[in-house]
Amino acid sequence: LVSWNAMLTGYAINGELASAEAVFAAMEERDVVSWNSMLSAYAASGHVLKAERVFRDMRVHDVVSGNAMLAAYGLHGQLQKVAAVFQGMLERNLVTWNLMLVAYSQRGQIEMAQCTFDSMQRWNVVSWNALLAAYAKNSGDDLQWRRVFDSMPQRNLVSVNVLLCGLISAGQLGEARMVFDAMEERDLVSWNSMLSAMAAQGDARGAKELFDEMHERNLSSWTALISAQSH
Repeated sequence: LVSWNAMLTGYAINGELASAEAVFAAMEERDVVSWNSMLSAYAASGHVLKAERVFRDMRVHDVVSGNAMLAAYGLHGQLQKVAAVFQGMLERNLVTWNLMLVAYSQRGQIEMAQCTFDSMQRWNVVSWNALLAAYAKNSGDDLQWRRVFDSMPQRNLVSVNVLLCGLISAGQLGEARMVFDAMEERDLVSWNSMLSAMAAQGDARGAKELFDEMHERNLSSWTALISAQSH
């Protein structure tokens, strides 16, 4: 069983869904690891109905099973089902709470996100980033998400990217540029956010200079540059 589970988990982690299904179907014996691997594979690939079927067929659910369903429903914005699974979980961990928080944040449910955050006994940077994103993307009150950012005990690149995007959305491009220039680490989100802001402002020269500095580009980068040049 250990060998079968290792093979199944490997396929699931690598997103090889057809191979995972074949291994799962061929198994004469399954345990909670087997079921969770198949469930997680469906959840991660967005196959909500198949994930639901596996979840229903499982004799025993644990925190991994519940978290997989929270992720699947949250990805598709099915907040009522997210809440139902959460309420039915006998065991919860920090990942569970963060999945709830992210689900509400992504759908603009600021009050529910804040309520979930306030109900948590401990937090990590993922928790804080989700709350920050909820306010920065969905609230017209920039003071609120600034307070969240200033209250964060630790930050990472995602945190600063959310701040950057929030400033851009609020039309505070000068401050956004200062944040961008001060960043010790940047990724494509950072570069494309600043590039798109300059393009929207009609700063063709500045956008081209920024574009030329980029070590990596994608379709969004080229689209922003073309947009800047068309002004």
